[in-house]
Amino acid sequence: MATIKSAYRRRLSAWHPDKHPEDRERAGEMTRSLIDAYQVLMTYCRLYQFDFGENEVQRQYAGDDWWEIRFGDDPLWGHKK
Repeated sequence: MATIKSAYRRRLSAWHPDKHPEDRERAGEMTRSLIDAYQVLMTYCRLYQFDFGENEVQRQYAGDDWWEIRFGDDPLWGHKK
């Protein structure tokens, strides 16, 4: 969710009509398109059965990935290679 929000804000800032005085109409169209796309994504994420929060996403990792993320190269708990 944070990645989506960050990308949305970055793209919206880049296409803001004030930053494109030579072609305000196109910038306005792009801004509206970005807002519409963001709203669709947010609605989908809100209604989807899967929680897109960071903790929930990390719980979906496979066993080895989960262990590696939490313990990495820890000498006691990490994977011994």
